[in-house]
Amino acid sequence: NGAHVSSNSWGYTSAGSYSSAVLDAIDYADDAGTAVVFAAGNDNSNEDYYPGFYDTTIAVAALDSTGKAAWFTNYGSWVDIAGPGVDVLSTVTVADGSYSEYSGTSMACPHIAGILALGKSFNLDAELELLRECLFSSANDVTSINTDKYTDGLGTGVANVPAFLNCVKPLVPTVSPAPTYSRSPTLTPSPVPTPKPTYSPAPTPMPVACGICDGKLTLEVTTDNYPDDITWALDSDTQSCSGDALLGTGGAWGQSATSTITITDTLCDGISYTWTIYDSYSDGICCAYGEGSYKLLVDGVIVHRSDGQYGSEDSATFIPGVPLPSAVPSPVPIPEPTYSPAPTPMPVACGTCDGTLTLEVTTDYYPSEMNWALDSDTPSCSGDALSGNGGAWGQSATSTITITDTLCDGISYTWTIYDSYSDGICCAYGEGSYKLLVDGVIVHRSDGQYGSEDSVTFIPGVPLPSAVPSPVPIPEPTYSPAPTPMPVACGTCDGTLTLEVTTDYYPSEMNWALDSDAQSCTYSPAPTPMPVACGTCDGTLTLEVTTDYYPSEMNWALDSDAQSCSGDALSGNGGAWGQSATSTITIAESLCDGITYTWTIKDSYGDGICCAFGEGSYKLTVNGVIVHRSDGQYDSEESVTFTPGALVPVPSIAPSPIPTYLPSPLPTLKSEPGTSTCTSLGWNADKYGSKLVCGESDLGLGGCSGKKSWDDAVDFCAAAGARLCTADELEDDEAKGTGCNYDKWRVWSSTKCSDNGEYHGVGGSSKKSDRKCWAGSTERLVRCCADEPPAPPKTCAALGWNADKYGSKSVCGESDLGLGGCSGVKSWDDAVDFCAAAGARLCTADELLDDEARGTGCSYDGKRVWSSTKCSDNGKYHGVGGSSKKSGKKCWAASKKRLVRCCADV
Repeated sequence: NGAHVSSNSWGYTSAGSYSSAVLDAIDYADDAGTAVVFAAGNDNSNEDYYPGFYDTTIAVAALDSTGKAAWFTNYGSWVDIAGPGVDVLSTVTVADGSYSEYSGTSMACPHIAGILALGKSFNLDAELELLRECLFSSANDVTSINTDKYTDGLGTGVANVPAFLNCVKPLVPTVSPAPTYSRSPTLTPSPVPTPKPTYSPAPTPMPVACGICDGKLTLEVTTDNYPDDITWALDSDTQSCSGDALLGTGGAWGQSATSTITITDTLCDGISYTWTIYDSYSDGICCAYGEGSYKLLVDGVIVHRSDGQYGSEDSATFIPGVPLPSAVPSPVPIPEPTYSPAPTPMPVACGTCDGTLTLEVTTDYYPSEMNWALDSDTPSCSGDALSGNGGAWGQSATSTITITDTLCDGISYTWTIYDSYSDGICCAYGEGSYKLLVDGVIVHRSDGQYGSEDSVTFIPGVPLPSAVPSPVPIPEPTYSPAPTPMPVACGTCDGTLTLEVTTDYYPSEMNWALDSDAQSCTYSPAPTPMPVACGTCDGTLTLEVTTDYYPSEMNWALDSDAQSCSGDALSGNGGAWGQSATSTITIAESLCDGITYTWTIKDSYGDGICCAFGEGSYKLTVNGVIVHRSDGQYDSEESVTFTPGALVPVPSIAPSPIPTYLPSPLPTLKSEPGTSTCTSLGWNADKYGSKLVCGESDLGLGGCSGKKSWDDAVDFCAAAGARLCTADELEDDEAKGTGCNYDKWRVWSSTKCSDNGEYHGVGGSSKKSDRKCWAGSTERLVRCCADEPPAPPKTCAALGWNADKYGSKSVCGESDLGLGGCSGVKSWDDAVDFCAAAGARLCTADELLDDEARGTGCSYDGKRVWSSTKCSDNGKYHGVGGSSKKSGKKCWAASKKRLVRCCADV
């Protein structure tokens, strides 16, 4: 219907669940030029949660007001970008108070959709490809403050609206007569395909309203013992408002001095500024030669703080006059809505502010290395940030310290503890640990092994997350924001935990521990348990199962958290079901409405009930409603949780069954295996993957392959002059979308598992990404691959590139290859193709650090770009600074989208 942007704050609640009709609709919209934006999901997981996981969508993660990943957000290499998703102000009905705050990736999603719509209104000629590229390339990287599991898991970073608009603004030609502009490049080198066009910022900027320009930027800094190593710069993308860039040095600050410096008092509202501090010795201002740190404030409000451990440089981007999401005024509380899922609870005004925060700590032998900070997103309630250090705690002392006794109910606080030597308080120099308590209730405990820092966020007056009831994971779309769980009393505490164990020959090596996150239940006096209404207990659970040839390997269990309603746990096995039998079994006839049950099925051999030794599968129904279906490929175990009385029928979203094609006879070989090229076979190498490999399913040899042994699979491909695809090629989608419905099924690869004669069976595309090892006699589906040799690289002279600017003079580099502008962000494979299209290659990591491509435009000198250097054998490649100005290396998965610079040889 002509929509340019589709915003979707919903998703399936089970990983791997999707509807083919939904994916087809997304593809239809994308083909029509519509940007399809989806919330990534609120499961704190990197698994494949659709539809956001689908590669055609723009998947949006959620950040808090500090730029850190929200605790609930999904993450992973499939996420494209992030937006604000914690305590976001939204409209509600007038009767409910007009405004309320919500949290969830569903709040981040419309931010991104709105930005794309703004870009389209800014440039009505902007096509989807330009909008996507500008959105990703202009985002601010948040990797430095999102480590561990979130590294490279939040897309290209947080959206930057001014930079995005600057990227999409219309082209304004200045020549006369006006030429006809085309965004598609005309270069068509052969045989390498022309890469997708990219877009340069327009030469004539749009007029910008500068706003009020009286903002004051202040730096509060403690330097290390060498302040003359330090320089800083303040810059803006809108010089017409903010004047020239400002520069300064640390030399005048004295030796390890603490100073407050006014950088400027003419900041303009609504303009994006970037502050960067450099250290010429690359050791920051902490901690090798002094304990330095700094804060950056705009009109007295902190916009950035640093512990000084930033190596060669540290930067922050901010916009005066745009309040941080945490500064949203607290609306009037409203009654909890009755729709499902319920939104996050209303924030309260400051509430009672008499909470006591206590630290119980045992330090290591160097307590002076330790310091801590307590901060809040609502200073109007909780006052200024609090901080302290461990110097007064003695040598390996155990102390109880009252941090504050004015915590406010309903306000979010973040506690952070630092160690300047980066060894925590355990275990190299002492056995330290600590606990943090609010009014005597533990909110965090640590064994002291936290390296340089450890942090926790808590809200006085709100129950701990341990009391959250298990959600019902049925693959039905749900709508974010997800609710904050209702508090639950501890219940009856007379449960018996029993361990049934068979040890190995060395039982003395084994020990165990039982712990709980709900310590508030174990204290005395215990709270009065909440009565549980069992509901009607006449639900029937039925299992419809087809086993493999070894049903005795299978057993199952049904359990519930409310035994007082549902009785003892039920269990059984598959031994009585016969060899590859199909049976319908009634598991229970007394399921209780409103009680959460967990069903688990296990296989002692670890191969599920499909497909090595039979084509098994099963369905689980409650009163005839399907709550779970499985294709039987669950390896050692699989489980599902459901609640009778709150069930919605599961849509038929399971993958279609494997086609029952009859194996085609093997024709006479056309040529030697693997000798034909993609061009000679007429296969398309441009669909997906690296463009140097092509794949096919229907080879024109009598139809799809059907199932074959590994040897017959090799012969099937060789008959066309092709070869079996490698496992990596299949996972890189080289044969994706080539028919026979094989995208969702494992197929043979040429990659050996080991020297045991088995080969990897791999998903026919990245939609089915896990590998399994199969004996060569096993019959499986087949996809074939062939190679397309790259064009020979050109010399610097042939390309017209200057090798004399920097570096070795034997290598030249470029950023703008004349193929439609700067590269923009690309996957590693697309980056290789981008360079190959010009007859060049990706630069190595060392060449980039040696400045071979320095000063070649696109403003890439200070940003990390792809290199051809592998990190290891894990399929990742080094992202390196475009010049020595940005010297650090990072390992990126090849699917990540990053900037590109290309090299050639003299």
